[in-house]
Amino acid sequence: MRFTIKNKILLNNLLVIFFLIGFIVLSIVMFNKLVNDANDMRELTNKRYFLLKGEKDHVNWVLGVSNAILLKKKFEGELNHTLCSFGKWYYKQNITEEAEKKIFISIEAPHIALHAAGKKINALIKEQKFKEAVSFFNNVKNTHLAKIGNLLKQYRDLVNKKTSAILAHSKQTQKTVITFFVIAGIIIPLISAILSFFIISSISKPLVKVTNMLKDITEGDGDLTKRIDVKTINCSSVMNCGKRECPDFGVEAHCWFEVGSWSADIHCPKILTGEYEDCSVCQVYKMAIRNELDEISTWFNSFVGKIEDIVVEVKDAAVNLAASTEEISASAQNLSASAQGQAASVEETSASMEEFNSSVVQ
Repeated sequence: MRFTIKNKILLNNLLVIFFLIGFIVLSIVMFNKLVNDANDMRELTNKRYFLLKGEKDHVNWVLGVSNAILLKKKFEGELNHTLCSFGKWYYKQNITEEAEKKIFISIEAPHIALHAAGKKINALIKEQKFKEAVSFFNNVKNTHLAKIGNLLKQYRDLVNKKTSAILAHSKQTQKTVITFFVIAGIIIPLISAILSFFIISSISKPLVKVTNMLKDITEGDGDLTKRIDVKTINCSSVMNCGKRECPDFGVEAHCWFEVGSWSADIHCPKILTGEYEDCSVCQVYKMAIRNELDEISTWFNSFVGKIEDIVVEVKDAAVNLAASTEEISASAQNLSASAQGQAASVEETSASMEEFNSSVVQ
């Protein structure tokens, strides 16, 4: 592919787009990390809330049982362990992490026993066995409730530890995001500026050469022998044509102008046979003329070369004209001298005739 100006600009844009896409992808990844941290924090906060609420509800539940015993009336609290607010939350959870799951599962047995104790206390109250109810209640409070409280505290500590870890990770991610945005904000424009500089330089330098050449021709001595540097190619080596009689055979040259389709004396077999319409489709031309500026330069050189040929022809014609003028001048001078000699001869003849006439008269 020829590295044309269009391709250079396209490459620059593609590289900038590539960096922008990379920036966007990394931004999305980091944003997703922050979102995941936020979701984990919300889940852990929800757990902390229900753990605290569960402990508080069951303390109130025990106080309700105590009041029922003191008032010697039936306890009206929830006796089904799956229907209390903590039980509803508990049986909806799906814990997978081993350490958390171990504590979570161990809560179920004392929780079931606590609610079952409520049923037994109601039965004792109904049978008016209040002392047994009080004794059983104290035993339940000191065993099942205490165990639930201890397990819930362990669970809360684990949740708090996870919360602290997520907060630390989230802060680190935020720092990384800020650093990334700052670096990307510097690097992407810098890379774009560097690429643009090189592309502009690769475009402007050949244009400056052409401009200087034109100025040199139109001003000063106007040296028509100067040319812009354009890569030369040994076309016979590249094409392996084997045409030794070609003037450009085995030499580095601009064959497209010297023996190709844009030459007055075509030797290229590809052009002569009609395989190539012109040299613009030839790989040799594409190897040398890599972009539009190379194309401008080579055509400019051709233009200047033709002007030089015309100037040389005019100069030669002027020299020939001067030589012819000198010859004509010399011939004119010879003709003038001959005419003068003839005039002198006529005068002499006239004088002789006059003397002859005078003699005859006498």
